[in-house]
Amino acid sequence: MCQRASIIFNIFRFHPLKIYKIIKDAYDIRSKYSHGDMHKDAKRKPEEYKKKIPRISRSILECARISLLIFIQIDKLIGQKEVLLNIKKDDNLRRKAETTIERDRKQYFISIIDDALLERKIYLKLKKFIKNNCKIYL
Repeated sequence: MCQRASIIFNIFRFHPLKIYKIIKDAYDIRSKYSHGDMHKDAKRKPEEYKKKIPRISRSILECARISLLIFIQIDKLIGQKEVLLNIKKDDNLRRKAETTIERDRKQYFISIIDDALLERKIYLKLKKFIKNNCKIYL
């Protein structure tokens, strides 16, 4: 999740490692809270938590806001087979890709993000798609 968000944010010139760390820290806090460890840590290091929590809260709220802006804008587009197939052009697997898109278009889009982490050509197509179809306001 952290890597996928980082690559999307990188398209808008956010530092990917910084985004990765923000999301990872927030997820760690969520995990500690949901498993009951947050209370123990907060008692042991109250000053650290007083400084850390507000900063992370603002950062993760901003990441969530930008993510929502992006995905609301592209939601209808990723429902169109041709749009997705043009990002990850693989003529050998076209029929399989079409079937996968019909079954779960969001999962197919996530696979495009995963492939963009590994293949520069797909990253550039994803970047062009996102930039052409999304406006974010900083």
